[in-house]
Amino acid sequence: MTAPLNGQLPTELIRKTNWRHLAGSILTLVATALLLVFGFAGLLSAEPELGNPTYNAFVTQWQRLKGPSARVETLILGDSSGRHGVDPKVIDEVLHTTSVNVCTIGSAGLINVAWQIEAYLARHPVPRRVLIVHVYDLWRREIELPLMSHVPLPWGYWNRMRVSPDLDDETTWDLFLERYVPVLSQNKIVVGIAMRPWDPPRWKIKFDQSGFSAIRNADPEIFRKDVRGQMWTATHLEFVIGHQSREAMTAIDELAGEHGFDVFLVNAPIAEVLMQDADFKAYYDNAQIEIDAMIAPLSNVHRILRDPMRFPAERMQNTDHVLGEAIADYTRAVGLAVAVFEQD
Repeated sequence: MTAPLNGQLPTELIRKTNWRHLAGSILTLVATALLLVFGFAGLLSAEPELGNPTYNAFVTQWQRLKGPSARVETLILGDSSGRHGVDPKVIDEVLHTTSVNVCTIGSAGLINVAWQIEAYLARHPVPRRVLIVHVYDLWRREIELPLMSHVPLPWGYWNRMRVSPDLDDETTWDLFLERYVPVLSQNKIVVGIAMRPWDPPRWKIKFDQSGFSAIRNADPEIFRKDVRGQMWTATHLEFVIGHQSREAMTAIDELAGEHGFDVFLVNAPIAEVLMQDADFKAYYDNAQIEIDAMIAPLSNVHRILRDPMRFPAERMQNTDHVLGEAIADYTRAVGLAVAVFEQD
């Protein structure tokens, strides 16, 4: 052991600090944190498959709606049953029209459809008609907070729309985090990337130029799981039309009347096995009665395919997503139903 110099133990020299040094350290820490946050945000932006694929599809469809190529005579809106089920090319052939599919996701609710129509009218000529393709349980849903944050409109857009959700201060703050600091509010994504960087990228939802997203392959396990879920709904829940959906449909009807276009509510395709079940069919039929009563006072909203097209399991991915040749069959039926209505 080395003897201490001059018989004294060595001492640690501690640098004197002051407010300038302290402020510098804090700024360095904040800058490092921001670099990490925005670095991850950039990663999610550059590689969208690392995030939620349905959210990315939601943004893609909104951007398509806002783009110049969205100037069409027929606007196709709704949830994923329309996104995967209504092919604009077939609609164009049947109705001799031009169309675009900007369907998003059921979790966006009908309020998102109202916002899309209003945003479209602000940028493009008035369409001749609007098709809203929906699953039977869309009516109970309100838009999810993360989806609101992904709407590519200026902050506070919901307060300027004809129909707006009620947001308290806490919810508005959460929405702010979802929109501007997504990595902090969606920490599970970041943790997943950090803990399992070797995992393959998540799947993407792919679109053609018309906004249509075809499903090519069946997945029996997805179908069976969805059947079980729909059966549970029919036996455990009462069909209700949410307040947000009612307000959205009123706003859509008003927009149609003011601008002079027709709105067609279109039932999504449905698995034949569900409609063969007595409990589910009773639930579904009651839903149709409730929807009829809601739209009865609306002057510009019409129902087509009220009795939905039914498909066997091998022609569907789940209970409302058709695939393969069933896509053309369903789309053609939608187009013909519109044509019959317009000829009367």
